Amino acid sequence: MFGSTEIPDLVDDNNFTYKKRNYLISDITALDFTRQSSTSSFVFIPVHTSDDLDFTIYFINNEKLRINQSIKGKNKVFLEFFKFIQEHSYKNRILKYITALEKDKYFVYNNVKFYENGNVEILSTNKKFNINDKGMGFQYEPFNFTITPKQGFFEGIFSSKSITIEIKKDMDCFFTIISKLYSLDLNKLLSQS
Repeated sequence: MFGSTEIPDLVDDNNFTYKKRNYLISDITALDFTRQSSTSSFVFIPVHTSDDLDFTIYFINNEKLRINQSIKGKNKVFLEFFKFIQEHSYKNRILKYITALEKDKYFVYNNVKFYENGNVEILSTNKKFNINDKGMGFQYEPFNFTITPKQGFFEGIFSSKSITIEIKKDMDCFFTIISKLYSLDLNKLLSQS
């Protein structure tokens, strides 16, 4: 499609080539994604702007493909490619979370267990709370999702029960599942950030 070995080439809806290697979209198990824009200035005058896309594609055979590119000018094709891969691999990627929910009544995302009854358990600290409790707060910042259980005045001053979860991997799947599972209005949350 694009005629270069450095730019991903979509062969069809089922596979793509990158650097002369063919990959099946059905073999994709996860996507890790960040996009960072920055502007450098000299004496308050912008001199350089960058817009970088960094994503890693994880495959069923434990192989990873990492692509880190500027997406300015002609390289915007990388952003289009990522969006295509994200959309066409969505069913594969969300299936592992749904399967875990059906089998175990919870799914694990970035070292946090999310139970279908609303219980949340941070595996590294054994912190537990229920996401459906009244007074629960939610905040989204790019690539981070913070959950804050209701806490008393002094409790909030001296220590926080908040947990922040990095959501770079399968962010679209994570938001879909928690919004449906816990009836959260994530459109409202995302528009506040």
